[in-house]
Amino acid sequence: MRYIKTLIICAIALNVNAQIQEAPQIADPFERTIQEFRKPIGEQDYSKIVAILEGLKTDSPNDTEIRYFLGYAYDLLNSNGGKTIPEMQRRFSELASAEFEFIIKKEPKYSKRKIVLDPYSKLTSIWGSLALKYYYQGNMDSTKFALKEGKKRGGFSDALLEIGEKILNSCTRNSILIASGDNFTFPILYQQMIHNLRTDVQVLDISLLNTDWYCKLIQNTSSNSLLKDSIDMLNIPESVESKKQKISIPNKKCPGENEFVWDIDRLWSDKYITKSDSILKRIVTQNKFLQDIYFTVGQNPNDILALHKYLKGGIFVNKLGACKSHAAVDTENIQFKSITDPSIKNSEDLLFIFDIFRFSYTLKISGKIDQADYEASRKLLNEMERIFPQELIPIQNQRLLFSIADLKIKSGY
Repeated sequence: MRYIKTLIICAIALNVNAQIQEAPQIADPFERTIQEFRKPIGEQDYSKIVAILEGLKTDSPNDTEIRYFLGYAYDLLNSNGGKTIPEMQRRFSELASAEFEFIIKKEPKYSKRKIVLDPYSKLTSIWGSLALKYYYQGNMDSTKFALKEGKKRGGFSDALLEIGEKILNSCTRNSILIASGDNFTFPILYQQMIHNLRTDVQVLDISLLNTDWYCKLIQNTSSNSLLKDSIDMLNIPESVESKKQKISIPNKKCPGENEFVWDIDRLWSDKYITKSDSILKRIVTQNKFLQDIYFTVGQNPNDILALHKYLKGGIFVNKLGACKSHAAVDTENIQFKSITDPSIKNSEDLLFIFDIFRFSYTLKISGKIDQADYEASRKLLNEMERIFPQELIPIQNQRLLFSIADLKIKSGY
C-alpha cells in the first residue's frame, strides 16, 4: 500500500494520455491542429494553432471541443511552462479564460477530449499563474485582482478553496509546506492572499522551485531565514550529477535517536538531482527539525528526493517525521463544508483530488488492519464516508473502489 498515492497520479496520467491519443488520424483541419499539441516542447507553433482554431470557432461557435483546444492554445502561447510565468500577458489570460468560461456555461461537465486539465482547473491555472506573475513583480493589488477575477470566472470554487483551507490548517504554526500542482498551490495562495489565512505557513511549490524567478520571489518575500539561506538561485544549477547516498541529520527531538538518517535512493535517470531537489536537500538538512515540514498528499516520490519513506500520513498533508515513533497527522474532527458544491461532480480533476484524499485514508485503514485493530479501521472507514460521501463525491478511480471494498471485508465493516 506504500505507493498507492503514486498510483493515482499514474492513473490520471494514463487517462489523460489515452484521451488525447484517441484522436483519429484523418485529414480534417481540426484533427490536424490537434496533432500540433503532440509535438515535442519547442516545436509547437501556437500562433499558427490559434489562427486555425479561431477560424474553426467562427464556423462552429458552439463547439466546446474546438473552444477547449483554442483556450489551451491561447494559454500555451501566453506561458508554456513555469519558467515563462513572469512573461505572461493579461490579454492572453483573458482570451484563454473566456473559452473555458464558455465551455462551463454551455457544458458544465465537459466530457470531450482534453490535453491535461479540465476547464475548471484551467481557469484556476490561468488566473493563479497571472497572480504569481504580479506577485513576482511586487504588485500586490494586481495579485489580488487576478485571484479574485479567477474566482469570479469559475477557477476557485468553494470546494477548491476549502481544500486550500484544510491543507493550511493541517500545518503547525510557522511550519514549511511543500506543495505540488496548481489545484493545491493556487487555492492555498488565494487563502493566504485574499483571506489572510495562515500566513505563518511558508508555502513552496516544488515544481516552481526549478525556476530562477520563483526562487527570487521566495528570497524577496519570505521572512524565513532558513529558506533565504537555502534558496540561492545564482549558485544552484538546473540539474547536477549525484549519487545515491545516506545523509545523517543531528536530531535532538527524539529520545534514544541521536540522528535522522535520510536514504536518498531515488535519482532522476539514477544519476541526477534537479534544482528543486538541491533546494529541498538544503532545507531539510539545515532545518534539523527545528520547524515542522509538511507535504501536500499524492506527491510523486521522485519529486521529493525519496522523503516519502519518512512522511507521517494525514489526509490533506503528510508530515516529515523526525522520530520513528512520531504519530501520523491527526484526522479527527475533520468537517468538509463544501461537499454540496455542484462544481465537484462537474470537475474530473476535483474528483480525482478527493480520490487522493481517500487514498490517504486507505493507507491509515490498511495500517490498522495490519495491527489487527479492526475497530479503529472501521472507525476510519466511517469517518471517510462521512467526510467524503460517495453519493455527493463519486469515486473515479476503479483501483480505489476495489481497495475500499477489500478493506471493508478485511475490517468486518
